[in-house]
Amino acid sequence: MKRIKPMSAMQILKSLDKKYQHSTFKVKAQLYLLPVLLVVLIILLSPNKSKASASKKLINYDSLKMQENLLDIINSIEAFGSKNKIKFAYIKSSNKTISLNANSSFSSMKKFISFVDNLNTFSNIDELNIIKNKNKYSYSINIDFNRFYLKNKLTKEKNTKKVKSKTFRLKAIVSKNVLINTNWLKEGEYIEGYEIKEILLNEVVLKKEDKTIKLKVFKNDKYNE
Repeated sequence: MKRIKPMSAMQILKSLDKKYQHSTFKVKAQLYLLPVLLVVLIILLSPNKSKASASKKLINYDSLKMQENLLDIINSIEAFGSKNKIKFAYIKSSNKTISLNANSSFSSMKKFISFVDNLNTFSNIDELNIIKNKNKYSYSINIDFNRFYLKNKLTKEKNTKKVKSKTFRLKAIVSKNVLINTNWLKEGEYIEGYEIKEILLNEVVLKKEDKTIKLKVFKNDKYNE
């Protein structure tokens, strides 16, 4: 029996190279695509780290708690009041809420209501009472800090897509002025394409073409286009 002489590693590589050179195009293509397919298969079967990391970033907003101290918030309220000639009859805090009574001009009141509604991502005016006495206004406000709110920043929306769901919140009616969301408006003015058609004692009527919305103080009204 003829004994086969063992081949060195270099000889094996040369032999494989010769076979590859004389192989058909089909065989060459298969040999070339095999490692590519193996890499794709490994990627597909490996756990998707990007999805896993994205899921970890999901935030449960209902579980968020305010870190700020109510005493510090009251100090900022008092500082704002002193700058805008607002006099406080009282400011009280209890169970993550602040109640206050203030007196000022109408322009200062407008600034103050917007200020307290945007103190932080937890501040929300859940009660507002206004009494007019000549050119002065007396108003009591209850600010709740128990929930986290995603608040819209004031940005130019010329190039943004049209929002399908609009939420209007009527916060106050003072004479012929109304506070809807964060905007003070009068009859004939517009918000989100809707005209302030009529201001009643406890109600405001918005109109856009054949669509009509009636708002009441502190009652959210959503309209889907």
